[in-house]
Amino acid sequence: MFEDKGFTLIEVVSALLVLVIITAGTIPVATQLHEEREAVSRSYDALHLLLYEEQKDIVEKNGVQYVRKGSASNGCVTWNDSSGKEREVCMQKP
Repeated sequence: MFEDKGFTLIEVVSALLVLVIITAGTIPVATQLHEEREAVSRSYDALHLLLYEEQKDIVEKNGVQYVRKGSASNGCVTWNDSSGKEREVCMQKP
């Protein structure tokens, strides 16, 4: 008689299917998380420009161009996000 010393084809296919399902669910979540992290980083850079870069109206950082409009005390900063939409952060200092 034969001794079973390995996996059957159905076991291998089932394990591969589970791995594919987990990977297919994880990749979109990781991609969205990366995009949101990038958006938060760009918002932080815009606020930093608005608060601390008083001599410059246009600053380029990490390939993104930030444009400040208005004065240092009452101004806005605009930039394009990764999807191409124009974003804006405004602030009024008391």
